[in-house]
Amino acid sequence: MQKLRVWDSKVLSDVFVLLQQMQTGIEQLVEKTGAQSLADLPNSMIPTEKLYEITLCYELMYSKLLEYDLLATGNTKQLSMLH
Repeated sequence: MQKLRVWDSKVLSDVFVLLQQMQTGIEQLVEKTGAQSLADLPNSMIPTEKLYEITLCYELMYSKLLEYDLLATGNTKQLSMLH
């Protein structure tokens, strides 16, 4: 499988950061309101429970892309041998 183009990787990375912020906000809202489940939270345009599931799925997908070295992250790979 071919690596994603750098600009595609940037978009994925930017969305990942945004979704991490959304996920954290939802988790903080659960703690703040004392909700028993995500379904107890108020909805936005998308039900909060579904929005949270989207953030989790995206996080898993992003991790797999990194694991299989399919994202161009701009980080240099470490060589396994020392000089």
